[in-house]
Amino acid sequence: MRFQDKTQIEILECMRTPGGKRLTRQQWRALEETELSAEQPDVPAGWYHTCYCWSVTSMASFLVARQSADTASQTLFYVQAVDEPIGLAPNINTEEFYKELLQIPNVSQTKRLPGIVLFHHNMRVRLTTTIQQPFAVQDVEGTVVGFDPDPADTSLQARLLSTSAHMAEWNCKLLPKAIYVKLDECDFVFLPPGTCALHRHFGHDDTCEACVSAVQPGVFAVKPLTRTWKNISWTALVNTCLSDGSNFH
Repeated sequence: MRFQDKTQIEILECMRTPGGKRLTRQQWRALEETELSAEQPDVPAGWYHTCYCWSVTSMASFLVARQSADTASQTLFYVQAVDEPIGLAPNINTEEFYKELLQIPNVSQTKRLPGIVLFHHNMRVRLTTTIQQPFAVQDVEGTVVGFDPDPADTSLQARLLSTSAHMAEWNCKLLPKAIYVKLDECDFVFLPPGTCALHRHFGHDDTCEACVSAVQPGVFAVKPLTRTWKNISWTALVNTCLSDGSNFH
């Protein structure tokens, strides 16, 4: 379970009780103490976020992703979903139609794929859908440790190779080939064994300490997925933007 606080777990159990269940005085007092005023601009790092309105949680994920990148002094990358309408009416405004697609905040309506993904190096994230049983499943958390940009995304390639100061935010023109996430409490080796510079042309050597140290247990390659919902083929990255372990969906 993602939540560790005993009182919070008790409150969640009350919320899940059919017909409702009254909170104790201690539980209600603990809940009131978490209230933030409008004058408090920043949410403390590591807090979980929840709301019954998807448009609010989507905006929160964007704002906290920015906050996380700023705190970590890392570039925040934007990856937009690729939408392919099927059977689009000839008289429809195509530009407005695509905008409406990206503005659907509820991933339950888009086969668990978000319209936009934001990430940065060392960012805490959570998978929105199951990719591989039993490890990379829905709601599993992890940390971004790297990504492979699309070779055709020349502007991003140039930016990554640049020795100048990094941009605070960067919009990826194409979907990355993969985002690498170190899954929490997982030591399974998903990726091919790494090699050192000496054995790069010969392959991994189990007797070489440098090769062994290149193995990355628990690192999973999150690749783009294609799914169809309401006659729309929606291609997007699976991981959603969470910061510092926060939960937005």
